[in-house]
Amino acid sequence: MNISFTQDSPLGEWVDQLLNTVFFQPDDDLSSNAIQEFFSRDLKVRINGVSINYGDYVDAVVATRAQNIISVVSNEELIASREEQASAGAGGSVAHLSSFILKDKQTGLEKKESTVTLATVDLVDGRRPSTSDISIDAPSVTTISSPITSPTTPPKFPPRSPHAIAIFLGADYHAGDDDGDEADWYYIGARTLVYQLLHSPTTKLKTPTPVVILVTKDVRESKRMRLQADGATVIEIEEVDHAFSIGEPRYAQVLTKLRVFDYEVMPYEKVFLMDTDMVITRPLDAIFDDESTRLNTIDPNATRTDTERQISPLPQNFTFAATPESAERDHEYPYLDPNREKAYFNVGCMLFSPSKEIYHYYLAILDHPELFGHGWPEQDLLNYIHRLGGPMPWSRLHYSWYLNWPNQNDLDGDMAIIHSKFWQEDFGPGEKYALRCLGEMQGYWIAKEAV
Repeated sequence: MNISFTQDSPLGEWVDQLLNTVFFQPDDDLSSNAIQEFFSRDLKVRINGVSINYGDYVDAVVATRAQNIISVVSNEELIASREEQASAGAGGSVAHLSSFILKDKQTGLEKKESTVTLATVDLVDGRRPSTSDISIDAPSVTTISSPITSPTTPPKFPPRSPHAIAIFLGADYHAGDDDGDEADWYYIGARTLVYQLLHSPTTKLKTPTPVVILVTKDVRESKRMRLQADGATVIEIEEVDHAFSIGEPRYAQVLTKLRVFDYEVMPYEKVFLMDTDMVITRPLDAIFDDESTRLNTIDPNATRTDTERQISPLPQNFTFAATPESAERDHEYPYLDPNREKAYFNVGCMLFSPSKEIYHYYLAILDHPELFGHGWPEQDLLNYIHRLGGPMPWSRLHYSWYLNWPNQNDLDGDMAIIHSKFWQEDFGPGEKYALRCLGEMQGYWIAKEAV
């Protein structure tokens, strides 16, 4: 089987055909031959900002195709270089948005992924034999695809991060039919946080760490695509069923956050979950090494109710760290609480180790709503499960990371994470700082996309 590349077709169509041949059609030999013929040996590839060379890229493509059956859903041209350059037979640059399904050949599990690929094509002797530069914004190496070689040969790709930062984004509960995306302040907060984590020169992560946005099914596609273009990985998660009613509309979907504790959704050693109404003042890399995030064993002598003993076995070990619910704006920095008098923690920021066992244990407790309060549904549930004196007590993150009622003392003390609903609260120091972060994010993308 051969595929012929038409030299006089428009640049976008030519690149679309190349992408389909390399990534999506089922013949490994065709994929390998297309890379050999049309990709420059000096190829420069950047995947989520990480640079790799031609050989490593080929190995990564090979490994992913060996592991997965890849079915294309759509492959859409987003933008090309100047119209005269994108005409028939010309070189230039073109961006494509590809959506596809990865089906694991061993487990049969499927997941839908998307990538935005920017390719630069050079002419050699008046023809298009050389793709010299590729930039891919993608959730992970598995979203690139791959030509042949042994499935047992690991790709020479930058090592997968053992850590990830997760952000939950639900539907805009007060949005009208005619409201634009910019009317959703939680979405704007997510964009600001992604900018700070991945792009800001003063706060971006120092090591490659995925930033994963977990969205419910009713989050608009336009929001998902913008967040992905900003550099985040966007994953749709199913809602979590529960047997009690939630009266406050803004809390209607918060129990769906529990999906982040499932290793099948977040396959990382440690995950730091943040709400969207947060901004940061410095890089967060070191939080994954905080002493509170160590692996703990279950306390077999801890008090458990008869219901707890009957419903589900406890996991063998766990990691769960958070910060106390201060419930007061007027406090000193640092906010120490050395005697753990503040036993109730805030779930705006949590660091934990996902596992199938702990996720199912959470769901088992959720099925017994008589055990915990419902005012703040997921917060009350997790506080019950990780109560002090229980079998899985929570650990406190170092005081310098986060407190949910920040003041000027916290900013002066270099608190890393500032909680601020700046769109609805009185303008204190935290709100003013958050607005500066919002403006910086907006200015960054205006300048970048104007080029």
